[in-house]
Amino acid sequence: REPCARLLHSAVACVARAAPEALLHHLVLPLLRPPAPLLPPHLDLIHRALREHLPPHLQLLLLEELCASMAHVSFVLSPEHVHLLSTLLGLGLEVPPPLLPRLLGPLHAHVQQYSADVKFSALLFALVTKYPAAAREHADEIEEIAQQCTSSTARAALRKVRALRSAP
Repeated sequence: REPCARLLHSAVACVARAAPEALLHHLVLPLLRPPAPLLPPHLDLIHRALREHLPPHLQLLLLEELCASMAHVSFVLSPEHVHLLSTLLGLGLEVPPPLLPRLLGPLHAHVQQYSADVKFSALLFALVTKYPAAAREHADEIEEIAQQCTSSTARAALRKVRALRSAP
């Protein structure tokens, strides 16, 4: 007999092969919508779906929906959200320019809470290294966020932002 988690993953994989859009719209996105909290088991399920089953256009849609939910009044940025955002940005998706400011506002609002968090710093680093043109355009805000973080990854992100600003 298989453990429940493995059975669930097998079911998700089956649905993903047949209908990845349905997986995103009817399973993944409802887990991200406020006011329901994103819990570690949800995050594991979303990460598996993201890495193993969702094509890039659906990964981008997931990022867009997550940014939209972050604008909701009752949204609370959890460590699970930070981890998911870091993963999504690390994929190097073709992110439309208007998405970055929608992401930076909530990050700026929660930087005090996550100033020592390595995943938060990794999110900033991914933002700067994977999206240099967008990061250059919003360098002041990214620098302000990174300056409040204490990890070495945040310091590396800060150096990258400053290098982008001084590059021709």
